[in-house]
Amino acid sequence: MTQHTPGPWITGSTHYHRRGTGKDRFTEHINVTDPSGNPVARVCGFAFQTQLPLDANARLIAAAPDLLAACSAARGMLTPKQQRTWPNNYAKITAAIAKAEARP
Repeated sequence: MTQHTPGPWITGSTHYHRRGTGKDRFTEHINVTDPSGNPVARVCGFAFQTQLPLDANARLIAAAPDLLAACSAARGMLTPKQQRTWPNNYAKITAAIAKAEARP
């Protein structure tokens, strides 16, 4: 498995670009970077539409390393009895970790 870029990841400011003419021709993006400014992801959308999903998606992506670490810690803290008591939650945590680590 390839390792992801170490966190923390940071969301940048919104950038607007004009692509042709008309209101629908404006696009926007938010960069997600590591602390050195190296790009990790870019969240894109059409400008002048609601900005909440674009911002929310960028924040969720930036939180990914922290969320993976929290899931891994939580899974490691659950005793076998707790794993049996909360099988659905344990399965969700395990599936999220496997998805992040590109494992089946």
